[in-house]
Amino acid sequence: MRSQSLSDLPIEKASTYSSFIARESTYADLDLLFRPNPATADINPIRDIEAVKKSVMNLVLTNFNERPFQPEIGSGVRGLLFEPADELTMYSIEDAIRMVILNFEPRVRILSIDSEFLDNENAYRMTLEFQVLSTEQVASTTLVLERLR
Repeated sequence: MRSQSLSDLPIEKASTYSSFIARESTYADLDLLFRPNPATADINPIRDIEAVKKSVMNLVLTNFNERPFQPEIGSGVRGLLFEPADELTMYSIEDAIRMVILNFEPRVRILSIDSEFLDNENAYRMTLEFQVLSTEQVASTTLVLERLR
């Protein structure tokens, strides 16, 4: 039995099927700032590359045992911020970020992580450059990691 291709389908089914494929490859999430749309008063969704960036940031900032019923998801970065501020700690943070993204974000491939210690603020600036695998777009996001206590 031969499988059908998109060109074998009637026009109305082919357009419906192709729009389904197009919708399937996009990513959507809620804006966690919960800003309402002024026209509809509904919460604005974020889509595509912005949704992936927010997902990466959320994974990096999540502690182990923070998500109910998913204790293995987390990076442990917050705990590393209380270690002595040296290059070993900076490399440990980079490694934790790589591991959490490798294990829990299959949509991206990390290209580079640039880290910098901010002396005056006692914080780390981490710039992550990654590629979204489905679209092959390259994106970057910057996080400033600092102790809260």
